[in-house]
Amino acid sequence: MFRNNFRVAFRSLLKNKVYSLINIAGLSIGMAVFVLILLYIQHERTFDQFHTNKDRIFRIQQDRFNRGERTLHSVTGCYAAGPAIKASFPEVEDYVALHKVEPIIAYKGEGFKEENTCFATDKFFKYFSFHLLEGVDTLVLKEPHTAVVSRSFAKRVFKNEDPIGKTLSFRGTYDFDVTGVFEDMPENSQMKFDLMISYPTLEQHPYKGVLDLPWQYDGIMTYLVLRNGASAAELEAKFPDFIMANTGTWLEETDQKMTWQLQPLTSIHLYSDFDHELEQNGDYHNIEYLTVVAIFILVIAWFNYISLATAKSLERAKEVGIRKVLGSYRIQLVGQFLLESIFLNLAAGVLACFIVYAMLPTFNNLMSTHVTLSLLRPEFWWIMAGILFGGSFASGMYPAFFLSTFKPSLILNGNFTTSSSGRWVRRGMVMIPFITAIILVSCLYIIFSQISFLRKQQLGFDVTQRLVIRDSEIYDSLADQRIATYKSEMMRIPGVKANTFLNVVPGDHILYSANGVRRVKDDDTKSYQYQRMWVDENFVDVLDLRLLAGRNFTQKSIPRKTLFVNERALSTLGFEKPEDAIDEKILFMDDTATIIGVVNDFHHESPRDPILPVIYAYRPEGGLFYLIKIETAQAQPVVQKLETLFKQVFPGQPFSYYFLDEKYNRQYKRDIQFGELIGFFSTLLVLVTALGLFGLSAYMASVRTREIGIRKVLGATERGIVLLLCREYLILIFLATCIAIPAAWYAMDNWLNNFAIKVEINLWMFALPTLLLLLITLLTISFQTLRAALSNPVDALRHE
Repeated sequence: MFRNNFRVAFRSLLKNKVYSLINIAGLSIGMAVFVLILLYIQHERTFDQFHTNKDRIFRIQQDRFNRGERTLHSVTGCYAAGPAIKASFPEVEDYVALHKVEPIIAYKGEGFKEENTCFATDKFFKYFSFHLLEGVDTLVLKEPHTAVVSRSFAKRVFKNEDPIGKTLSFRGTYDFDVTGVFEDMPENSQMKFDLMISYPTLEQHPYKGVLDLPWQYDGIMTYLVLRNGASAAELEAKFPDFIMANTGTWLEETDQKMTWQLQPLTSIHLYSDFDHELEQNGDYHNIEYLTVVAIFILVIAWFNYISLATAKSLERAKEVGIRKVLGSYRIQLVGQFLLESIFLNLAAGVLACFIVYAMLPTFNNLMSTHVTLSLLRPEFWWIMAGILFGGSFASGMYPAFFLSTFKPSLILNGNFTTSSSGRWVRRGMVMIPFITAIILVSCLYIIFSQISFLRKQQLGFDVTQRLVIRDSEIYDSLADQRIATYKSEMMRIPGVKANTFLNVVPGDHILYSANGVRRVKDDDTKSYQYQRMWVDENFVDVLDLRLLAGRNFTQKSIPRKTLFVNERALSTLGFEKPEDAIDEKILFMDDTATIIGVVNDFHHESPRDPILPVIYAYRPEGGLFYLIKIETAQAQPVVQKLETLFKQVFPGQPFSYYFLDEKYNRQYKRDIQFGELIGFFSTLLVLVTALGLFGLSAYMASVRTREIGIRKVLGATERGIVLLLCREYLILIFLATCIAIPAAWYAMDNWLNNFAIKVEINLWMFALPTLLLLLITLLTISFQTLRAALSNPVDALRHE
């Protein structure tokens, strides 16, 4: 019996080649997209899962509030957190503290820019499961001026030398010795350090004020290791009283508040998007959206099969009638049609594997990730088996039972017609792809409208024709002299119009803040936390800022004691007009400073974020970047000359540069990636939908051949026939649009809530996607409808 069913199923597929190819193509695309997205989701969910103690490690996320307004929303917190918590809570076994830096490291006179560097406490390798190749996990970071390096760092810096015992220089200020080597941290880790310096080294070279006021200075990433069975929620509930007991007096005096929340280690990659993250994390919202898209594309491919299979029911009706007359049971007919479904799904599954393999490099490039397809992993085959057999039964069950219910007496008498309920089910299956396509294309249009809207916003400063060069960061006794020399000598280069030296470049997050800032005449309750930057006398000119009141810095200005404020800081300090702030004294960095100028607000970070109060303190030697205004026409010759000069002034140090507009636009990378991904899958969805429409319209036109012939004999025109055949699809698109617009509006309104300024959603944003889908639909069905309309009625009626 099975052999016979196998033969009949195979012959049926070969007999209907176009029908089979359309189904295989649609199903294979749906399966491939589903597998791609599933592999990506699986990859994203593997982050930090390899740590043995992953269920016991929690990171502290800290918020600070000034006068009821949140001014810090960060994964770095105060220096006192780790030691104080360990000493006070028995449920905390230990802690690990990290402080990320991006220094120049020198070895034998050659400098290396190390962006993946941190200071770490000695228990790091005890609790985090990174493989230490050389050294003892609890000893390598125990002593001051020691460090561990990654395998790739050792190969890059030391070449073929044994790294153990080698001495490196930190920014030219102190040396440290290498005591261990660890395997490169895996791609699915939030940490990707290459150099880790012992925390006691930082304690011996602290930032100003940190040791005296560890509860007030932030910058430390603290991970708590709880004892087995300890509850993170119960511990977190104790933090408010603990904070008040240790620093409550100062917080109340300055009208501030500080809160801590615990983040499970394994949730950080997808659920954490705070200031000072170690890297740009994933986004669980995108995972949810992609999951829905993947399911819809696969289900739509199955619906296409169901729709085509039921539409062809008239063609298979006589076969079913004869089989039933000859004694076939219903279960045998169901098995026959299910076997055909399995054949189609198996063929589509094989093709889907090739599509996934071919598309994976493009997908990884699109998502900036490293998803791999390993045919040896059992998980992949479980996924494919689930899709194949689940899809075979899901897509084959309805047609099988639908066809097996036909009554042979009606079929063989020629009185068989499909039921109205069946037609409505098929129409519903056609509408679902329309609805999904309109939603995705509308979302794509709104995403790129928002990105375009952000890029057209007035930033408040000029990012074009600006070149950024990283400072050498070698702070020896000649550092200030070299900085001054480089700044002055570059002005001799043709094409260089101006330069400034600052510690944070627009487009980057301002890492530095000053707490307890207030006007001298105010009491502590007026204190506030401000972002701060070090700038020089050319800051305003290079960025083309507007000095709303006051005067510019000069070389005679007193470092740290002469300040600019932006408009947001002006109002926070309590001044009504820019002129009111000039020459006013404020308490800044535990000292008295004078405001000499007010500059306009500008979007230092992305326009998606609100503008925060910022203080710009004059400190000409405190920068990390040279920001240079150049003439675009001479960009490359200017860069070459700046590099030559840099190597003369800073011998042995690495030269790195970028253009400010390119760096600033990288802030939109995640949104652009998300939009491109939606566009990619929207294209595939429209393709799958078009394939289904083509097959369905071809079959429906053939079924109505006799009707069309009669209408033409009675005087119907080709135009009337085309409109008749297209009318049902136009009605379905209209109904799909009515359902899709509210759904897309809701989804995009939630997405736009992530932006401080955003485009307004209107109905026109849905008109273009709908018209586009309408055009694609008409083009897809036009070939079959025109062919049917232009056919000779004699051919259809000659046997009547």
